[in-house]
Amino acid sequence: MTVKSAFASMIVDPLIFIIILVILGFAFHKRGSVEVSLEPIQSPPKEEYYGPRLYNNHTKIVLNDKTEFQCLAENVFYEAGNQSYLGKLSVLQIVLNRAESGKWGHSFCKVIHADSQFSWTLKAQKKPSGPAWFASKDAVNAFLNGVRVKTLEKSDHYHASYSDPYWNDKMKKTAKIGEHVFYKSGR
Repeated sequence: MTVKSAFASMIVDPLIFIIILVILGFAFHKRGSVEVSLEPIQSPPKEEYYGPRLYNNHTKIVLNDKTEFQCLAENVFYEAGNQSYLGKLSVLQIVLNRAESGKWGHSFCKVIHADSQFSWTLKAQKKPSGPAWFASKDAVNAFLNGVRVKTLEKSDHYHASYSDPYWNDKMKKTAKIGEHVFYKSGR
């Protein structure tokens, strides 16, 4: 009997084919096969993370003036253009917190251009361009659509990590994100 005719007879007589498979399976089982049982994998307990992270508060900010968008985008570009997405949104969070407090003004542009608050506003700057400019505008769009930074909800100051301003010892440190250290007024 050829292989072809043997295969054909197995198709014709499925009962014989099944019996052969059972016998072969039993023979292989007896020759040192390994039994396998499946059990659900226990995930390690999740550690709570309380550090900075992004979330969406689903509150959209509608700007009545196109210059507000420009002010926000330029501030992100000059203050955090070389930072991560989280770093860019962190700078925007501070501007929002300051605008909500009213201490530095009630519009984004007034907060950004308040006297000596953001160093880039103190001298002429080249026009923003390139990938960092597009990333800055993308961050502003996400921010206007509700993306915020957890742990910075009350923060209203920050500085570059390589500097040590006179005011930081009077404030509570809330986070370090990229090259910036963030603070909340008061202790």
